[in-house]
Amino acid sequence: MRVPIILRNLEEMLANDLCEITASQVETYEDYKDIVETEDNVAAEVLDYWDIKNLLGEIGYTICELQKSGKLVLTDNVEPETGAGCRLTTRECEKLGGKPVGSFHTHPVGGNTPSIADIECSLKKELFFCIGGYDGDDHRVTCYTPWPRIRERGIMYNPLSNNPYYPRPSVPPDGKINFWREEPAPTAQDLLEDGVYKYWSDEPEEQEAFRKMLEEGEIPDEAWENYESAGENDSLDIYTPEKLKVVEAERKEFLKRDFDVMEVECR
Repeated sequence: MRVPIILRNLEEMLANDLCEITASQVETYEDYKDIVETEDNVAAEVLDYWDIKNLLGEIGYTICELQKSGKLVLTDNVEPETGAGCRLTTRECEKLGGKPVGSFHTHPVGGNTPSIADIECSLKKELFFCIGGYDGDDHRVTCYTPWPRIRERGIMYNPLSNNPYYPRPSVPPDGKINFWREEPAPTAQDLLEDGVYKYWSDEPEEQEAFRKMLEEGEIPDEAWENYESAGENDSLDIYTPEKLKVVEAERKEFLKRDFDVMEVECR
């Protein structure tokens, strides 16, 4: 019964914040329909790094439970860019004397059901996760709590579908947005966990100075000198609002086999 209690607290303490963030960060179909590649718009451009950062970039927060008061707060706001809503740190939560219990991130276009990456990330380290998006009708925040079965077994893939988890939607997409998916750069915590500071210098003092910078969440400029980003061309299926409502309803019904699904009431 622990997680439902937390979610009831979340609705009481954070609902307004989550809904406001979603409304300010998530586009509607009218905002991006001109860049959707369709039969009538076959020359739609491939969005570059800055375009996708502005249009498709996700905003993410750790949801932290403070140990003394039991209060839930949002910490560690990051912009993990496309497809990386769970690349969040827990440093600020720990500094506040709390523990991370979940996360919240936005899906800028195309609903608020979780991606495969969202699910796999949550199974590893979260009690629950919440996603803000647009369901074809309105902005919406939904929270997902994985059942013990899926935590133990992982995602059960569907080999008969063109998607490795969700069944094929009953309606076809109306088009797609083409973009360059650039892998997010490592964070200071990533470098700290990888022990990069050990190879930074032969001098123990310089290694220790680098380690302390990483602990403080900073990466020295010199660390980027030999950094090369990686990525690939990708596309995102796009549905008109009426079809998106159908797809989202089907996906959420399917998710109920593995998750408790709770819609947050936006006041």
